[in-house]
Amino acid sequence: MLSECFDLIRKLENPVPPNDRRKYNIKNIGNDGFMKIKNDLFHVKPYGKYYDSEGEWFELKITDVMTGNSTFIEWEEDDELEVYLTTRELSFSQLYDDENEEIDESDLQQIVRDEDDIFYKNKKYEFDDSYKAKYVRARDGKEFNVKFYDFEATDGECITIENWSQNEDRKDFEIWLSREARKIEVISLGK
Repeated sequence: MLSECFDLIRKLENPVPPNDRRKYNIKNIGNDGFMKIKNDLFHVKPYGKYYDSEGEWFELKITDVMTGNSTFIEWEEDDELEVYLTTRELSFSQLYDDENEEIDESDLQQIVRDEDDIFYKNKKYEFDDSYKAKYVRARDGKEFNVKFYDFEATDGECITIENWSQNEDRKDFEIWLSREARKIEVISLGK
């Protein structure tokens, strides 16, 4: 793990001078770029792009150069730049309904139809939206269909349930916990 972290930091080339960093944001970072989130330094790799009839949003895989741990960050520009950091992957067994019963994929349609809330660690996440999109994987351009189910807590933390079931080489469901990312500093633009 330590050698992998050293390999990542060696990719840091042409750092943006500190006085110029405010000129850039996450949209400017390319492959092998670097960013700081709060005080942690991350290596950036484009991972994919989502799109639907209303717009597009981008997914980057980021790796903490100190720990070697990877996660994802997504950004889109709607009326303003919105950036969300994935903090962990969840499973259905960690989610509950308002009667404190575990939910599973078979409950999802009823939850969405009734716009019910879901719970994770005793925190309520209200149903926000469901929609379909296409996903284009950066490494090979392969396209996938995905359906999203978004739930949001009052503090802005989000749970997104992704249904990939129409795709042969993806698992059916992925569930992600995320929050808005603030204090991003561009360290290197990459390629």
